Amino acid sequence: MHCVEAKPTPKGVGAFCRACGTQCVPVKVKAPEKKERKLEINLDTTVLLRTIGFGLGGAIAGAGIWTGVAALTGFDQPAVFAPLIGIACGFGVKIAGQDRPGTFFSIAAAAATLLGAVIGKTAAVLVAHHDFVFTAGSVALGIFGLALGMFLAWKVGGGDF
Repeated sequence: MHCVEAKPTPKGVGAFCRACGTQCVPVKVKAPEKKERKLEINLDTTVLLRTIGFGLGGAIAGAGIWTGVAALTGFDQPAVFAPLIGIACGFGVKIAGQDRPGTFFSIAAAAATLLGAVIGKTAAVLVAHHDFVFTAGSVALGIFGLALGMFLAWKVGGGDF
């Protein structure tokens, strides 16, 4: 069923509505203009400060747990504790940044992880009364743990997971 019928007019044939009998007016469709999307970082001071604060909070909490475990058991492995600090910092940044993805949040989480790992290792050595041991295995495990922790912080804090 068509809602328009053709009828003769003085100018030729026109389209008329079957229901009301008025002449139809052609519609001109104009496509919306394409706007250039600019990459904008719209972060206010509150989000920035909260992100840094939550990242540092994760670093301090992780370093505190590392120090406590080292004091109680003597267990001090960066390959275990640095990734845990990375996850804590990443989730802290993710919560503070309201789950916004972005490089700033990844960098904040990774930097907080580095700080937390340095504080945790230093405090663990001090409370457990160990010496800094620089064997090839311990250095490799430490670098692996720190790299894994910073990777996890980068991915979680930046919104990739």
